Amino acid sequence: MPRHPYVCYMLVGKKWEHSAKFYIGCTNNLPRRIKQHNGKLKSNNAKYTSKYRPWKVVATLRYCATQIEALQLEWAWQHPQKSRHLKTAYSRGDIPKARSVEHSLLAAAHLVKSQFYEKKNVRLYLHNVSDAVRTKIKAINEPSAKNQ
Repeated sequence: MPRHPYVCYMLVGKKWEHSAKFYIGCTNNLPRRIKQHNGKLKSNNAKYTSKYRPWKVVATLRYCATQIEALQLEWAWQHPQKSRHLKTAYSRGDIPKARSVEHSLLAAAHLVKSQFYEKKNVRLYLHNVSDAVRTKIKAINEPSAKNQ
């Protein structure tokens, strides 16, 4: 059986339009993991997320070759204020200190642009995200006029 690459993902809970309930995790089988989070597969691995069902995927970060790389990327995404890869963006105020869905998505966009993860060709994919958030993330990913 071929191995799937590891991905980091962000889920938003049942009242996702009005809620700040989100979860960041990593897996090498995203469809199976989402079924676990939503209670469609019997598993004791999704206790934290059980009370906010159903969950929707809003973003994935790919490509992580190993579980260790995926866990390191997951940690950096969960803790942008502590991540060495986001230190500059965080100190400049590019990533707000409040913990929300939008701010976590902005942190993911900055992670992808960090020198370390850019070399590893990590990509951010957005799902079920507003046009306003897409526009902010697109601005992060486009090179500035100074760098051209």
